[in-house]
Amino acid sequence: MNPPIDLERLRTGDRRTLARALSLVERRGPAADALLDA
Repeated sequence: MNPPIDLERLRTGDRRTLARALSLVERRGPAADALLDA
């Protein structure tokens, strides 16, 4: 099970975190998009 995405690191542009977030969006679709938009 993956650890939760660290939104602070995502906001500051951590490339690895961003890439993982994008892969989660691809895997989970609209639900992940809604989560990232929140």
